[in-house]
Amino acid sequence: FQQDSEIKTSNRWLSAFVFDDIGYKNLIVNKLRIHSIETRPLWKPMHSQPIFENFEKFMTGISNDFFEKGLCLPSSLKEDEQAEVLELLEV
Repeated sequence: FQQDSEIKTSNRWLSAFVFDDIGYKNLIVNKLRIHSIETRPLWKPMHSQPIFENFEKFMTGISNDFFEKGLCLPSSLKEDEQAEVLELLEV
C-alpha cells in the first residue's frame, strides 16, 4: 500500500494489484471465484473503448499492461471476509 503522510490519509477505497505473472493473477481470480469472492480487472484503457477509437492516441503500452496484469479486490469486505481472502491467498 502507498504510505500515508502528515498531510494526507488514504481512504483505501480500491485495492488494486499488478502482477508480473499473468498465470498467477488468473490463479488468484479462479481461487477466489470458487469461494464466491468477486474480482475485477483494472479499468479498460480509454483508447481501447469504441467511443474513443477515432481519437488521437499517445501509446506507451503502460495502460494495456496494467489492464492485462492488474486485479481489483473487493473494497467493502468486513474483517472476517478480509481474513478469508488473506487465508485463501496464503498471505
